[in-house]
Amino acid sequence: MSIRLAEGESDQNFVRNLIRLAREAGELWAHSWPPHQVEGEIQDAELWILESDSGPDSSARRPAGFCFLRPPGSSWEITLVAIEPSARRRGGFFHLISELRQGVVSDRERSALSSILTLEVRQDNLTARRAYENAGFVVRGHRKSYFHDGQDAVLYELK
Repeated sequence: MSIRLAEGESDQNFVRNLIRLAREAGELWAHSWPPHQVEGEIQDAELWILESDSGPDSSARRPAGFCFLRPPGSSWEITLVAIEPSARRRGGFFHLISELRQGVVSDRERSALSSILTLEVRQDNLTARRAYENAGFVVRGHRKSYFHDGQDAVLYELK
């Protein structure tokens, strides 16, 4: 698996389709992101694509997930991560986070930031919370009634 910066409309359509499929499947995170908000992130944030080997020779690569990343204020902020269902439980999420942590954030930035990566996740999204904690993120706070349906947000950071 590898990650790369998005390259145009086909990557943007991959993101739109993955979010649509997640909404149809009833995934918690997908309902917290209305279409206009997704479009805003596509335009304003860095879009990183996780690629997976799709053939036996490992030369064919296809998108398997994505991450929206905003440049630092006091840290790089992950605004949304999604891995397609067929690529889950194969290490893609951990590879994506590791690559972002090591490759995207330069050594100079790393020394100047209070946290390397931060994010917010729905309090009731226990699967995502467990994955972030297993990737080394720690809770740094909460936001009451943060999401449009009144659900609280848990704030995480990775140093």
